[in-house]
Amino acid sequence: MPHEKLYVDPLLPACLPDLILLEFQVGRQKFDIRFWRDGDQTQFKVLNGDPKAVVKSSFGVHFI
Repeated sequence: MPHEKLYVDPLLPACLPDLILLEFQVGRQKFDIRFWRDGDQTQFKVLNGDPKAVVKSSFGVHFI
């Protein structure tokens, strides 16, 4: 995990308005994370694990 962070760019489809990942292990860390749709946006909250280790980051395609 680069810099001891988990980078997420959540996007849930309309047919899946809510999702909870339980005991999601990345490296030595475990997380429980809830994702939910809020209009066209997907939000998330770390339920278990270090919330400072989960960072929202856009993984969109960038052209140089």
